[in-house]
Amino acid sequence: MTADLSQNEAQFTVGRWSGTYHVPREISDVRSLQLRLDSIVADHLGLVCQSFLEQALHSSDPSVWRVRALSLNFSLDAGFFDAHGVAREWGHSLASEILSIVEGEQLSDSILRFPNRAAYLARFLSDLASGRAWGKWYYEEFSDLQILSIRQAICSIFLRGDPPPVELLLQIASIGQLESLLGALREDDARLIFNLCFDSASSLSRPDNLQKWAGIVLELWNSAPLRASSYSENRFGDALRLLARTLSRHPAGEGDVELQAVIHGLLELRQVLLQIGKPSLMESLFECLGAFDVQSAVEIAARCGAHNPAAALSFFAELIQGDVTWAQQAAAVILCESNRRNFLTPSNISEGESFLSSFGGIFLLGPSLVDLHLEEIACVAAESSESPEKTAGVLRHLSAAKCFGRERFADCCDDPALRLFTGFDGTSFRQALEDLDVQQLNLAGAHDLLSQILLDSPESFAPNVSYFSLSGLWPEFELDSKLDSLFTLVSRAALRHFSRKLFGFESSSPGYIYENFLSGISEIRRAGDRLEVRLPQSPLSMILRMSGLQDQRYVLPWLKGMEVWLLPQQE
Repeated sequence: MTADLSQNEAQFTVGRWSGTYHVPREISDVRSLQLRLDSIVADHLGLVCQSFLEQALHSSDPSVWRVRALSLNFSLDAGFFDAHGVAREWGHSLASEILSIVEGEQLSDSILRFPNRAAYLARFLSDLASGRAWGKWYYEEFSDLQILSIRQAICSIFLRGDPPPVELLLQIASIGQLESLLGALREDDARLIFNLCFDSASSLSRPDNLQKWAGIVLELWNSAPLRASSYSENRFGDALRLLARTLSRHPAGEGDVELQAVIHGLLELRQVLLQIGKPSLMESLFECLGAFDVQSAVEIAARCGAHNPAAALSFFAELIQGDVTWAQQAAAVILCESNRRNFLTPSNISEGESFLSSFGGIFLLGPSLVDLHLEEIACVAAESSESPEKTAGVLRHLSAAKCFGRERFADCCDDPALRLFTGFDGTSFRQALEDLDVQQLNLAGAHDLLSQILLDSPESFAPNVSYFSLSGLWPEFELDSKLDSLFTLVSRAALRHFSRKLFGFESSSPGYIYENFLSGISEIRRAGDRLEVRLPQSPLSMILRMSGLQDQRYVLPWLKGMEVWLLPQQE
């Protein structure tokens, strides 16, 4: 039974009916009897059965049931005259059998239930994108799509509009199959689906709503990368990612033309900013936009090779309303996926070069990691490896990335700020972890050293282990449990060491420390033999200022004398 909520009607469909009639030998006109029975089945049985089901089932129930086969036996007097009476009796029997399945939740390989049509279609599209749909009995109603390519069939389902495209998109995202779907689409297909999601949008625009949606979209964008690093940048693929992420948290945005404009505008802006490259030019561009001098900003972008940047920069100027700092923070979020591929290290960052990062808060934890002898622990663990210095860098980086927690690990592990902090200069940190020969590591020796340093017993860290642990993070790669455990202790100790410097926050959870002290956009700049880190305006930055932690200078021993200067966020 499927439900059409717009009409509040149940739908009952029999895909194929196969009947065998057993009649007495004395019946002379068998062919006539067969035709009469066929007429009952073809003309009356479905409608009668549906009528019984509508009375028994709630019309507001959107469930979709797929039953592979039912076997029923009916009987009647061969000399019957009341065809409608026969149809009622048979229809009641068929409806009773179906009701027993629905009410008894008798699910099996031959009986499937989906919460609604969107869930059913999402399952179909998921199987379609992965090449597993055709041949499954419960997708027979889509057999006409087999002549199309996978991407054409996916678009065809969205074009049907039942359910609305945005509802189907959210359902696909909710079951974790959005990436699989996008992998089967081209850019034009993603554009079509994105526009379909706003077909019913009002053409009336409320400019004051742009800032609201921009803040929401950027916050969600900053919370996690849009895509895995292996995926290429695709404007409308990313538009669907942002739309699904936004509407799952803020359903009121469905069909909102301002949300459509913000997503489209931010992704167009990304294309422009990617052409700028140098932070100094980026700063000049933002200064122009802050002064509403869009023409000068367009000239800067055009000199850098940006194609038709006027619309994107005009949109951004309207968005920032003269706030250059906000523009810098927004740009850091917009470019976060690209920044992860900029493998900056202390040896290759140019004098005066600066960049923005969502993970510059790691420099606040620098003194704590130094006091906890991270360098000695990493070196002891790596001393027996084939390349001790390189391996120690990987282990330092593992500890630093863990400080931001498991849920942000994939986003931060190749962040340029984190690379500068630890000195890790490999192409891919994930690959570096996979290449580690754990059998060569002296994890026991490193653990003994850590035990001598820790002020708390390892058992006191147990309640927060899941925040740091990387166990099960990658389906195809499992980090060694002892390695994971050792550097979970290091990272947790660093957070606790840091929190003890904050008045009244000694017992705060790692997640609370991140949200209120480490999150936000930092600016990192090379100035001679030092790194200047302009800290983010975090929610409780006043506590940092009161604790004296916003204005520190220290040396990271593994950076060969390079000094770190922490600077408060400019007002």
